[in-house]
Amino acid sequence: MALTQYTFQDLNMSAQIGDRVYYIDTTVTQEGFTSTTAAQFGLTGLVCMGFISNITRNVDSNGLIEGTQSTNLLTNFITVATQPFNHVRITVDDEDTFLVGEIPPNETDFIFFAKNNSINAGSIKGYYASVEFRNNSTEKAEMFTASCDISESSK
Repeated sequence: MALTQYTFQDLNMSAQIGDRVYYIDTTVTQEGFTSTTAAQFGLTGLVCMGFISNITRNVDSNGLIEGTQSTNLLTNFITVATQPFNHVRITVDDEDTFLVGEIPPNETDFIFFAKNNSINAGSIKGYYASVEFRNNSTEKAEMFTASCDISESSK
């Protein structure tokens, strides 16, 4: 079991502990369009990195929490946490599924997550539900529709 940390400037709000993390090699083509080589060849190159075991918000671009520091054991170089603290760090547990010799993702690879179907599948069960829609963007947004399928949990 290896734990690897990745820091992002922004992370989708629906990412949660237990979601599977994947990456795919991407290439930049003409005129600024990004395409995946895997999409062209039937998902060849799709790599499962493991599952999210921890999410830490409000870290710096190095993934450090305010008031902390990190030391590179090979070079003894010390990195001190610096403002702004507006990034998100996820910890990925590879569950020994990340193969030995597998190349880790680089800065141009597309990293994404998939929900755990055993937890997030099916309809809402119970007698009461509360829903909150939140727009965390600074730009105006409009919701076209929302719907929900509800089943009684017992009767």
